[in-house]
Formats: sequence, structure tokens, C-alpha cells
Amino acid sequence: MKVIEKIREKVQDQNQNEEVVFSFEFFPPKTEDGVENLFERMERMVAHGPAFCDITWGAGGSTADLTLEISNRMQNMVCVETMMHLTCTNMPVEKIDHALSTIKSNGLQNVLALRGDPPHGQDKFVQIQGGFACALDLVKHIRSTYGDYFGITVAGYPEAHPDAIGSDGVATPEAYQNDLAYLKSKIDAGADLIVTQLFYDTDIFLKFVNDCRQIGITCPIVPGIMPINNYKGFLRMTGFCKTKIPAEITAALEPIKDNDEAVRSYGIHLGTEMCKKILAHGIRTLHLYTLNMEKSALAILTKLGLIEERKISRSLPWRRPANVFRVKEDVRPIFWANRPKSYISRTIGWDQYPHGRWGDSRNPSYGALADYQNDTDWLLSFLIVIQMYLVEHETFCECSDVAEGDCRSKPMSQLVALFFLSFPKTLLNVQFMRPRSRDKKLIEEWATPLENIEDVDEKFKKLCLGKLKSSPWSELDGLQPETRIINEQLGKINTKGFLTINSQPAVNGEKSDSPSVGWGGAGGYVYQKAYLEFFCSKEKLEALVEKCKAFPSVTYMAVNKQGSWISNVEKTAVNAVTWGVFPAKEIIQPTVVDPSSFEVWKDEAFEIWSRGWARLYPEGDPSRKLLEEVQTSYFLVSLVDNDYVHDDIFAVFAEF
Repeated sequence: MKVIEKIREKVQDQNQNEEVVFSFEFFPPKTEDGVENLFERMERMVAHGPAFCDITWGAGGSTADLTLEISNRMQNMVCVETMMHLTCTNMPVEKIDHALSTIKSNGLQNVLALRGDPPHGQDKFVQIQGGFACALDLVKHIRSTYGDYFGITVAGYPEAHPDAIGSDGVATPEAYQNDLAYLKSKIDAGADLIVTQLFYDTDIFLKFVNDCRQIGITCPIVPGIMPINNYKGFLRMTGFCKTKIPAEITAALEPIKDNDEAVRSYGIHLGTEMCKKILAHGIRTLHLYTLNMEKSALAILTKLGLIEERKISRSLPWRRPANVFRVKEDVRPIFWANRPKSYISRTIGWDQYPHGRWGDSRNPSYGALADYQNDTDWLLSFLIVIQMYLVEHETFCECSDVAEGDCRSKPMSQLVALFFLSFPKTLLNVQFMRPRSRDKKLIEEWATPLENIEDVDEKFKKLCLGKLKSSPWSELDGLQPETRIINEQLGKINTKGFLTINSQPAVNGEKSDSPSVGWGGAGGYVYQKAYLEFFCSKEKLEALVEKCKAFPSVTYMAVNKQGSWISNVEKTAVNAVTWGVFPAKEIIQPTVVDPSSFEVWKDEAFEIWSRGWARLYPEGDPSRKLLEEVQTSYFLVSLVDNDYVHDDIFAVFAEF
């Protein structure tokens, strides 16, 4: 969805109940660990519902490939509306079109068109041969080549562009007016939205907005707010951007400049007061330059009353996709509840996302078994290896397109030679393509010696009781709120050899704003059938099947790694296990149990025994051998209690 459409949807002029729209900016980190840490942070921040997030292009085009990769993951894995910066620096039109066609194919619709800063070591921007001279040229090209597909945002400079600001730190009236006229020309050429450069004098911003309106600029103007996190960084950024620092801010910072915590606290206070003044003047949009840090940005939004740390609303039980090609998708199989990124990866090639119920997994476009973090095709792996090598050798800089970092570069011939010398080592680092921080937690919690199957049972019990924070079968951290409702019962059945990897409690008409099971916003009611998904031995499965005969409301499906199938439901049956009732809406059923998709999911679920857990042990280790035996001998079971009012699902396990 275009950001401008989302803003117009949420912010309506002359509406007393108009909503405040906020957004976040991030930049590509230098290292692989930095990228993964950024995504962990981004996940937490996106949970608060920003209208969009943007990712910078990097000074001099230094992070072009990494920005494209991060943009794709933001849009399709984090599921947040993503705006990608795109600059003219070192970008002939062929590279610009490659970037635009890439994000279009990945479902992104938003671009922040910039001229860009000069490459490191140069004082002035120089138009590259076959490239563009300014952001206006870029806007015109995007509109003429791609029509109305993209929403185009441009930068606004409340104090005038840094190039127009003199040595005295002020732009002349003529330079300021020329900059305003140039901004209007970008809007007239097809830009939809303005996001401003950082500022610390709110009166200057408010005057800028009024001046824009006076010359006929009517589109939304979003103020860019950069919280002060540390004193040296503040001076560096304001110096680079030639930003005016009011005397009272300098006076407040000087006594505490060596106390990072005090500077951060003041930055939160200042940012909050700036935003309050902006909102009081009727502007309902805020864009926070996070510098990849979450605490200050979230603290400001909390103090403004725009978010509550303990109250994160969900439009669906799973995060709604942001990809423009998936907008009609509103039903998913429950099996990937704890692995949403894997599910998206498996279905990324679908040509349609049916509205109203989940589609047929036998569709040939359904992804073949490939852990999204493991089995990328060889070309993608090769490119990522190259990228990781370049990152490791600091050929990418850790800066946004408004501030350059201390970058180092090497001749390309030297880089290529060094790359191939280190290729085997680098390739090992990307063998499994999963976040290193997650690997460390899995090793710490799951790579302990296992002497027998009871030790395996104990691991799953500890997970259900919240004593472990990671799971090979989950991309999520720790117990989810609804799991805590039944975690004691789960712990008991795990000690009996039923190793649960996915579950939900029965819910009969809970308010839709419930902090544990709610979704869809206030004013509705949500319902759930109790659901359990687990591994167990063939002997326990046979006993369980016998016991289920006394519980007619319970349906089950079971399959082993080899594909042997045991079930009391038809293979064509699709069972809705979550639904919601809301005012003036049809009943929404966002998760289902579907036998066809269960057969597809089982391949991944069994493969995790080896790729996700056993691989943590050395070859030949007895613990690894034990896990591989479980993988080949156990069944994966999906169990539903269709009586969501009385809920007998745990009674099935009572006599084990």
C-alpha cells in the first residue's frame, strides 16, 4: 500500500478524532550480526503499529545491495509497509531501474527519492555519466517509467538544503525561497509526500510548513524527529546537516554532555516536547530517525500517549502482510504459527492469495521444502557470501544518506582476490543463514547432553514452563501470552512423551481487545478451538487414537517422516480453529487446520529435528544420534477439540 494512501486514510482534515500517524527510519548496519540485531529490534518496534518504516540507501550508494535485501525482508518478513531510500549518487539509470524493478517484484510500493550525498572523500555531488543530477530528475523518471505504481516521497529542508546554507549557518532569504520553489517542482513532478530533514527549532519547522502552503504545496509534510542519544553523535549530525541548535538546548546539554544516560533522558524530554508542540498545531504525522535504537523513539511515543508498552494490538492473530500482492490474504494454516517467516518464504511465489479461506497447498506454486534460512539457491548464496565478505572488510559504511561514516575502501582487484582466498571460511558462516544471536541462544539452551528420551521430554517441558527462551521449532522469543494460559497442562503432557511445538487454548467469546488472546481491535469477540500439535512415538499415538474414541469432539491427523498417515478426518476437510465476530463485519476466520497443508508442513517440522537441533551437536555425538532416531520413528500429530465451550482436549491425556 502507498504510504500517502495510508496517511490519508488515518488522518482526515477537520476530523476531531483524527489519528496520529508515526513512522521509523533505520539504516543498514555494517555487519551480519548488526543486521540481525536490527531485525530483532525492528520486530519489537513494528509491534507498536507504525504506518511505515524506511531504510536508507547509504552515503554514496555504499549500501545499495544491502538496502535492497533489508527492504525485501522488512516488507515480506517483518510485514511492515516499507519505504526504500533511493539516491542518484553513483547510480546510472540502469542501476536505478534495477533497484526499482527489484522492490516492485518484492511487493514494495514506496520510494524516498533523494539526490544523495557525495561519496566519501568528495566535497560536492557530481552527476555520474548516465545518471541524474538531482532528486527532481529521479522523481520524473520514476513517474514516467512506472506510472502510478510507486508512492514517491521527497525530502524537505526547514532551514533550506545544507548546500544552500552559508558559512554563517543561515540560508539567505533568496536561497531559502529557491529551495522552496525546487521542493514544489518535485511535488509538481509527481511526488506525493514530504519528510523533513531533522531540526531542533520547532518554530522553524512550523514556519516551513506555512511557507510551503503559501506557495501551493498541499501534500502532507511529515516532521523528521531525531532523538538525542549521545552528545558527540548529536554534534556530528547537526554539524553535517548544518542544523540550527537553539541556545537553550546547548545550555541544557553542556553540563551533562559526558553523562550518556542524562543526555538520553534529556533527548527523550526534548523530543516529546517538540512533538507536543507540532501536534498542537494540527500536524498529525511524526517520523522518528531512530539511528537503529529503539528506547528513545518508543519512550517519546509512550510519553505522547501514542503507544502502550503493555498493550500491543493485533489486526489478526498473525501479522498482516504488507506486500501489495498479498493484500487479500486473510486466512492461514495454523501449523506455521510459530514460524511466520518460514511460511511467507514457502508461499512467496504464489500468484494469488484467496480472500475468505486458505487456498490449496497442492498448487504447484507452493514452495518446495527449503528452510527460508537454510536452502537459498546457489546464486543467492553466492551473492550473500560476497556481500558478507564486503561487510566483514568494511566496504559498507554504517551511515545514512544524511551523514557519512568513516568508510574504508580497497581496489576491486584486491577485494576479489581476498574474497576467493577467504571463500571457504565465509561460506561456512552462511551455511544455515540464520541469525547468529538466535544460534547462540539455541546452543546455550538446547545443546546439552541427552542420555535418553526422558531428557528430550524434559527439554520440551522446560520450554512450555517458560524456562527456555528459544525453540528450534519457533522463530518467536519465549512463551506467547496465550500459551501461558495452558502452559502447566502442556508441561504435564510433555513429561508423558507428547512433545508440543504449537498450541492454543479454547476461547469462547473473549473480548477482542484481550491482552492474551485478542485481535482485530476493540468492539468484537474472539473464539478458538483448543489445538495441540506435537510429536510422539507410534505406541503413544496408537493409545491416543484409542482414547479419542471416547471424545467425539476431538479430531486428529498424524503423519510420520515417511508419510504414513493416520486420521479421523477426510483429507479434503478444512477446519476453522480461530474466528472473530465484529460490528458491521462478516465473521473473520484467520487460522485453519487443513490436511493438505499439514502434509507439506510435516516435511519442515521433521527436518527441524536435524537442521534445527541435532546439528548443534558434533557428528557422531550420542545426543545427535538420539535426536535422529526420534526424527525417523516419531509421528507429528495435529489435535483439535471442536467443542470450544467445554474443552476436553487435555482430558484425552489424563490416563497416560
